[in-house]
Amino acid sequence: MARRLLRLAAIAAATAQQQTQTTTTFQQGAKKEWTFGDNQYKKVRDAVKPRTGGGMEDERWKLDDRSECYSGTDEYMLRSVFCDAECLSDNKNDPSCAGPWYCARTKVCEEFHDPDNRDNVDPENRKCAIIRSCANHSQCYPTAAEQKAMGISTVNADLSNLDDTPFKYEIAGFTVETTCCVNKKAYKHDVDIPCNAAARRGVAGAALVALLGVAIV
Repeated sequence: MARRLLRLAAIAAATAQQQTQTTTTFQQGAKKEWTFGDNQYKKVRDAVKPRTGGGMEDERWKLDDRSECYSGTDEYMLRSVFCDAECLSDNKNDPSCAGPWYCARTKVCEEFHDPDNRDNVDPENRKCAIIRSCANHSQCYPTAAEQKAMGISTVNADLSNLDDTPFKYEIAGFTVETTCCVNKKAYKHDVDIPCNAAARRGVAGAALVALLGVAIV
């Protein structure tokens, strides 16, 4: 009897902890999209499974998912994606795919750019590129250890003014400005537009994620 009561107490404690994790609110009101193993997780997981045969894909899971962000550059392959689904497509058993997710917008500019004295390899003489992407919490609000792993530092950055102050730094001849935003609580993918469609509020160190595959000539 005592052993059974201990087991029930352990189950109750685990359930309470799971509920606390589910309702935890992060910066800018971000929340996890689901709890590992719940119905929403299963819907998203099944949606990214390779489909065989005919039939229509059930996309109703998107109605309860606000992790939709723009991904890509303004010049090439800009598309909307669901961050948790993109994550689960790589590993369907990764609880961290629940988020919280932020939509990042990164402006990468050449630090030294003189269009009048260079080969005309770019007819537009473009100085800057805009990259949009998904970013997880640790990429937007990294701890000291996470900053060290990414090779950045926010020591001198003002992270309190989330409305209009992007995180800025310089690397390898580029200046980088990144913001992170969260879609509104009542976000509906069939009505609303991801928050990183334009310059929005937020601040991040997530630029490195997007910068790795970008080159500006």
